Amino acid sequence: MDERQVFVCKLIGKKELFYKGDENYLLIYVYHDQTYNLDNGTQVDTLLSNDSGVAFIVKTKEGTIYHAGDLNDWYWDGEPKADNQRLTSAYRAEIRKIKGMHFDAAFVPLDPRQGNHYADGILYFLKNVDCNVIFPMHYWNDANVIKRFITEYPQYKSRIKNTECAKGEEL
Repeated sequence: MDERQVFVCKLIGKKELFYKGDENYLLIYVYHDQTYNLDNGTQVDTLLSNDSGVAFIVKTKEGTIYHAGDLNDWYWDGEPKADNQRLTSAYRAEIRKIKGMHFDAAFVPLDPRQGNHYADGILYFLKNVDCNVIFPMHYWNDANVIKRFITEYPQYKSRIKNTECAKGEEL
């Protein structure tokens, strides 16, 4: 059995990663809209991010996980309306590719920097994708946004996990 640790990652520019040349690690650089089958039976599918890199769909014998990366319904106050509409359209097009899929867990942005649009992406995800539990991310150490979401959308309370951790704590 292969004892190497596998890291699936997006290639950022031409940076060399710190595991280069160490045979204990296998690096797989991924691109959007591709499927990667690992030796251990894990399948990794990718979606195109409307910001940077890719989103990951990881299927194992234990279950299926979605990690949005930087794929979100980004909305920036002060930006041209056309730019915000383009970001929304691109996000929704990617989520439509996984519409109706079931995920055991998902990691989805809930970003307070988005102002009143902080929950647009996670709401669209929840309405289109079946998921047991969602771990909010990209909340910039402002876990109040998770509490705000649960207060404003109590119908999703059982599926949203508060991922706030104290220093040194693990989730």
